[in-house]
Amino acid sequence: MPLNPHVRDYLNQVRERLYLEPAAEQQVMCELYTNFEEHIGDLTESGYSEDEAVRLAIKSFGRPKEVARLMHEAHSQRRWGEALLAALPHFVVAIIFGLGLWYHLWIPVILAPIAAVTIWGWWQGKPFWIYPWIGYSLLPLLVAGYFLVPIVNKTVLKLMFGGASSVDAIILFGILLFYSVSALIVTATAIRVVKRDWILTSLMLFPLPVVGGWMITRDKAIGLMSGSSEALHALDLRMAWALVTLGLSTIIFLRLRHRSLKLGALVTAALLAFTLVWHTTGQPLSLPALLLTALLLFFFFLAPAVAEPIVGHGEDKPLDDSWLRWHNR
Repeated sequence: MPLNPHVRDYLNQVRERLYLEPAAEQQVMCELYTNFEEHIGDLTESGYSEDEAVRLAIKSFGRPKEVARLMHEAHSQRRWGEALLAALPHFVVAIIFGLGLWYHLWIPVILAPIAAVTIWGWWQGKPFWIYPWIGYSLLPLLVAGYFLVPIVNKTVLKLMFGGASSVDAIILFGILLFYSVSALIVTATAIRVVKRDWILTSLMLFPLPVVGGWMITRDKAIGLMSGSSEALHALDLRMAWALVTLGLSTIIFLRLRHRSLKLGALVTAALLAFTLVWHTTGQPLSLPALLLTALLLFFFFLAPAVAEPIVGHGEDKPLDDSWLRWHNR
């Protein structure tokens, strides 16, 4: 039957709150549409007009937000295999740190296949397990950007107080271009993921603040790439456990059904990871520092939620009844 405009509006309100991968979303929408067809048909056979039947059918289904929540909880729990696959990059990088191999350039060797898997998964429709892999694929941009900071500071001082050559200006321009391109890549990727589900953006960016915090605190304490062999690797085990914490929370995240519990799992794990990272300085974590960390994490996880109404929902195009065309094939 032709899709009634009121039914289309109701179903699209459900769809924009489902936060499911495309295949599951189409399945749910087709099931709901079939139920509407049957219910409206029964009502019209009972003597109601089409408009009355549509109104009663919509009323019987309940609020779109509640229907979407129930459908999401019924379809959002991922299988153990998918959850373990999502946590795999956390565990792999944790092993690298645990064995003290990060200093010997094993991290770039590991990140190359992680990037390859990420590209493959992206073109396969972005399954739920891919988002931690995307986060680690963005990690080289963060690391390279941090190592370039001293060069930027030195070059800027030369330009301000004289002594800078044309080569220095070219180097500074190249670094600033790198920062701009990196920011564009991270922003564009985050926007694409926010359009699918803002909470997946938090899952994707999970490793970046933890690894970035480890780099900053370690660099200020003993130097990131300097010092004796014992000093370089004495605190690696803490970072390894922080990454294991991220991996376990990723498994819990994908196994949980309720979105509030998912977000709680991420925030709790991030707090634990940051606590471990802070201890790389060898200093106790004070209450003000803990509160500041909690506040920063709150904004980190809140930012994607704030961005979603701005960038919109739906990865490729506005909501329409494309699922209906799929249903009628």
